[in-house]
Amino acid sequence: MENNTASIPNILIKTEKLTNITVELYQLKMLKAGSRHLANIVSRLIISTFIFLLILFASIGAALYLNNTFNSNYLGFFFVAGAYFLLALILILLRHSIITRPIQNSIIRRTLKR
Repeated sequence: MENNTASIPNILIKTEKLTNITVELYQLKMLKAGSRHLANIVSRLIISTFIFLLILFASIGAALYLNNTFNSNYLGFFFVAGAYFLLALILILLRHSIITRPIQNSIIRRTLKR
């Protein structure tokens, strides 16, 4: 009988240690998932910034080229703006299938990936 009462504190101590280790494990898993998501967001922001700058300078170059082609100071910029307007209109009309669903699916896949 004494052996059983002496093992109860040992069981409680081991249970407490196991609980602490389990909590720490889940904290580390959450930290890993959070850091993965944050790194993904930061890398996408950096890449998006460079793509934006590329598109900006390519657009200015195309507009200046078209200005030179049409012997006009402004017509090339209107053509480039019109092209962006058409692209924006297409994206607005197809935003759910082109933008929203792929982003949602990507977030779900990354969240469930362990």
